[in-house]
Amino acid sequence: MISSISNIAHAEVPAAIVLVGDIPADGAVDAAQQEMRAAWRVTRLDPTPAPKAHPLDDESQGVARAYFDADFLRCLTKLQSSSLDVDRLLEKDRRDDAARVGVLAAACALGAGDKPRARELVHRLLVRGLESADTLRQTTPEFQTLVDDERAVVRKLPSVTIEVQTSPDRASVHVDGQLRCRTSPCRVHAIRGEHIVTADLLGRRPRSVTVELDQDQRLTLALDDAPAEDVRGQLLASLAGGTPPTDIEVSQASANAFGSRYVVLVWSEQNNVHATAYDRVSDKISAHVAIDAGPDAVPSAIRAAVHEERGVSGPKPIVKQPLFWLTVAGVALLTGTIVFLANRPVETQHELVFH
Repeated sequence: MISSISNIAHAEVPAAIVLVGDIPADGAVDAAQQEMRAAWRVTRLDPTPAPKAHPLDDESQGVARAYFDADFLRCLTKLQSSSLDVDRLLEKDRRDDAARVGVLAAACALGAGDKPRARELVHRLLVRGLESADTLRQTTPEFQTLVDDERAVVRKLPSVTIEVQTSPDRASVHVDGQLRCRTSPCRVHAIRGEHIVTADLLGRRPRSVTVELDQDQRLTLALDDAPAEDVRGQLLASLAGGTPPTDIEVSQASANAFGSRYVVLVWSEQNNVHATAYDRVSDKISAHVAIDAGPDAVPSAIRAAVHEERGVSGPKPIVKQPLFWLTVAGVALLTGTIVFLANRPVETQHELVFH
């Protein structure tokens, strides 16, 4: 009766078989069910390379035309567009676009007679390492002189160290739209001044902050869970970008994206069908198998992976449990002691009496 209840409860546990790429689904659920009773379902991730971000040619050209026409009010008005925000572009790692827009913004400010603002914008660009030589060549000699003067100032600025921590760990850290370390916590160096720091982790919402760095400091970024739909998009982009399915972050994100405790990832690589099994409760990949490609390779790989997972997470036979052997040893020791005391020969006692 207890076994029956346990099987029913286990059958209600959500479990997903995630096929990566062009993997046939025939027999996948049956193979998993043979090894573990659970609410198995099949889903698929097709990691095609994402299209490149649309360049800001039209919008930035509109700003450039306004600058060349010396219509600086129109130039500054166009720069109010959210798609031309330099900080937002850096958060998306679009450094070339950010550099071009930033140079135009500073040049328009100077053309409008706001030299302090122009100098401030140029200083911020140079601190972040943003330069667009092609755009700069199209500006006035006065603006180019301002850039050269400010470049000499920035070269004298000291470097500071940022110790970046994230919760959870293992996030990639970008500074000013450049990948600076692949796994947090880490330390990065930057020129003293204002910077954009972004932390990115599969399955979490990206987090960006603007920080004014005037000395060495520690920065901690908490990353919230991303919605399931966003996580699926992250998975596609990550796998298309070359992240191996064996990375535990892929299994963790798949469990979140598909609402499952158990996740079996299946993919093809070098004439083999690979499968991993992940348990969200233990947060471990407990199995990774590779089967020669063939008609039954997918069900065989799934069956083998789930079998190993079942051996790790399932109840152990009583003879394989340490507590069983400790109990046996304790009982044996106690029994031996009792037998020894019961059969110990009685020693003859001699009473000495002194008169």
